Amino acid sequence: MVSYKRLSPEEVQFSSSLDDPPAASVVEEKDEEKDEEKEGESERPLLARTPPCSPTSALLILGGLVLAVCAVWLLGTIVWLRSPPALGPHRHPPHLAAPPGGHTPETCSNTPAEWRFDCYPERGVVVTQALCESRNCCFTPVATASGNPGNGVPWCFYPPDYPSYSLVALNDTETGQEGTLVRTQESYYGNDIQTLHIELLYETNQRLRVRMTNPVEKRYEVPIDVPVVKEKAPSPSYRVELRKDPFGIIVTRADTGVVL
Repeated sequence: MVSYKRLSPEEVQFSSSLDDPPAASVVEEKDEEKDEEKEGESERPLLARTPPCSPTSALLILGGLVLAVCAVWLLGTIVWLRSPPALGPHRHPPHLAAPPGGHTPETCSNTPAEWRFDCYPERGVVVTQALCESRNCCFTPVATASGNPGNGVPWCFYPPDYPSYSLVALNDTETGQEGTLVRTQESYYGNDIQTLHIELLYETNQRLRVRMTNPVEKRYEVPIDVPVVKEKAPSPSYRVELRKDPFGIIVTRADTGVVL
């Protein structure tokens, strides 16, 4: 015979199945998931990550920069071509004041045509007497024959007393002569070299070499191979005349006396 007993709530206990995890383990797993979420949130960057730039985007950006540079260059070229030139024609160095007792009209007119050195070589300028005399130079028009307007003789030329050097020393050497030139007063240009060394080399009977250098400061020389001469030419076909003050060199033919 089966008997039943009424149980009180305190005596009733429920057993879990074998497949269900214990309650404590469930709580621990939830705590671990929360910790992982917190760690993920802490490692997450403040700014959103941008996707890496693709090659196509890089090429587009580079092409845009190139087009911008070309546009700026083209615009600058157009502006430069349309703007008036900032640089004028070549200007002659300003002359200093004329030395005391300057040249006279007679001195200018008596200067031979072959000794006239152009004082106003700028092209595209109509040289007037006022422009020429502003440089303390001689202005003497040259009569030209019909059909031969340009005979090469300048109308504006340096006077014979143009400030130059004086020959203060001259010695004979095995190859010719050498001397010292000293400037006695400033030229119209300024920044003059005060002392020069001159060499006259009689290299052959038909060749004369004149060399002027700065003895104080060595300057650049064009690297050209020239013959090395160790003795003076025995019978040159030319003659050399030196003028001391102002210094000058006159080379003539030995047989005819024609100035070279």
